[in-house]
Amino acid sequence: MLQKRGTGTRDKAVKPGSKAHARRYTFTYGNNFKIGQSPYVNQGHHMLPEEAFSDKFFDSNQLRMLQGVDYNINNGENIQQVREAYPQEEGPHEEQEALNEEPVSVSYYPWVNDDEDESFAWLDSYRKEELEGRGYLLKEGVPCKEWFPEGLIFDLSKERGSKLADSIPNTSALLVVSAKLKGILERDTPKDSIEFLSVRLRTPRKKVLDAPYFIANVLGSVACMDAKKSDFRMDSIIKDQVERFRRLVLQEKKIPKDTKIFRLAESTRLILIREDLGQTIVDEDCTGMIFQDLDDYGSEFRKRTKS
Repeated sequence: MLQKRGTGTRDKAVKPGSKAHARRYTFTYGNNFKIGQSPYVNQGHHMLPEEAFSDKFFDSNQLRMLQGVDYNINNGENIQQVREAYPQEEGPHEEQEALNEEPVSVSYYPWVNDDEDESFAWLDSYRKEELEGRGYLLKEGVPCKEWFPEGLIFDLSKERGSKLADSIPNTSALLVVSAKLKGILERDTPKDSIEFLSVRLRTPRKKVLDAPYFIANVLGSVACMDAKKSDFRMDSIIKDQVERFRRLVLQEKKIPKDTKIFRLAESTRLILIREDLGQTIVDEDCTGMIFQDLDDYGSEFRKRTKS
């Protein structure tokens, strides 16, 4: 429907008509109803999906009321009307307590390069000697501050664009972030979960830029890949690491509740971000990355396998 109507999106990191765009119209897959929170500010103007009208979230009387409300053009007041029609009773309510005890499903997204916008500057492949042959440690979730070179300069590729993004795309599996994005990550993630290492950027014309950038070294990892449901190929050299995913399925119960960003232990090059943090980053108009739908991650290799 979004594609047919040519509906656009203000989120620069979201392609119009894509699955990520469609998710903006789903009230976060009904999670707001499960945890009793209000929709984020713009969701009040969107359509409420059919999937939300479920006996998982509402009793029979509430369902009848919801089905009689026109949500196709919703100004956000309809949710308030439902609350007023069913005020909270004094004291504990058995059904409400049972609802609160249900585990809330949280979505996670791979943090990948935005390769759709050709105007973005990309990092050139760094030379091993610049990192004293230890650059691989930046992708293993271990602290690197003690040995990391002070004043390290990364070159920007002459084969790409010149526009600086908040997350500089690269083929080295590094999160190279602006001061703005660094501030968001520091503010919204647990203390000491990310190590920030200062770097400078240099243009193809050899001009060192003044804008500060940082490698966001996400520390630690979480082993939560569902090996039975995932489709992958193991690395022939690093035996405990996945080289390539054709499909990735997570066991979300294994992810600690306070974790908003983490490395996948089975492939520490891969960074995953929780939906609420990803939404904050998108709402702050940060650029250079895409938080890819997990179902789509590795799909390019699925197509290649079929051909």
